[in-house]
Amino acid sequence: MAIAMPSPARFERRLTAIVFADVAGFSKRVGADDIGTITRWKGLRQDLIEPRITEWRGRLLRVVGDGLFIAFQSAVDAVLWATGIQRDLAATQDDDGLLLRIGINVEDVLIDEDDL
Repeated sequence: MAIAMPSPARFERRLTAIVFADVAGFSKRVGADDIGTITRWKGLRQDLIEPRITEWRGRLLRVVGDGLFIAFQSAVDAVLWATGIQRDLAATQDDDGLLLRIGINVEDVLIDEDDL
């Protein structure tokens, strides 16, 4: 049985800055205080992280637990978003605040309808 493969013309390639961010020590925090940690994480995402993604022309692709998968149109926007988030977290949280690890990679991505 032959499997029909999608036509190469169906896909578009675009140079994109891909960001992955997650909370350092999230599993340990959830083990110690699951409701408090998840509530804090949701508030941080809604109040700070997601509005800043939009501000820097990014697109939140997926949230998986404490992990964020984000696409930016430019590497500069991704770096400015990341440094701004880190600066704001350091300035607004107490010593027990959530810390984000953020990685940025610039690469060609395949676009399949609305998915990267």
